[in-house]
Amino acid sequence: MSTDQTVDTAVDLGLEAAIEGHAPVDEELRGHQWLWIMRRALGLTRTRIGLGIVILMVLIAVFGRFVVLVARLTALTLVALTIQENVEHVAAGLDAPGIGVLVSRDYPFAVGIVLAVGIAVAAVATLLTWRRAVLVARLRALSARRLARRGVASTWRPAARPPRPRPGLVARQLGRRAPPALLAA
Repeated sequence: MSTDQTVDTAVDLGLEAAIEGHAPVDEELRGHQWLWIMRRALGLTRTRIGLGIVILMVLIAVFGRFVVLVARLTALTLVALTIQENVEHVAAGLDAPGIGVLVSRDYPFAVGIVLAVGIAVAAVATLLTWRRAVLVARLRALSARRLARRGVASTWRPAARPPRPRPGLVARQLGRRAPPALLAA
């Protein structure tokens, strides 16, 4: 054995001992040995950091689109409401309150209400987007299974172009001319 192999073996044995330790003797714990190993592994700093990174990645994957949508909806709505309130004040003959109109004493809960509505709308939009993606995936899988039963290649390809609509019966009878203008310009 070379020196590198000896060091690798020693590190591996040390990590295994740190994670596994002495195996539990109780029959009750033997059935849930993986839980015991996970508890021991969470005691290691390296495992906690890796688990934190995995949890962060899952949260970004699950809630990333939702958070971006909330931010966009809230910002756009706040800008639009600020412009609207300034225009209303000027149209009424008052001075324009400026950019801070929604945080003034006249509108104490405006930002909170806009944020709550943005969260609600983003939640509905995210759920609908997710549901649509699930349905499309199911339909593609079903289509692939049906094609596989027929012996056709299971590669899904979108249609090149949708078929052009044919003109109706009335358009053919009118001779494809514009109707005459009733009033001369």
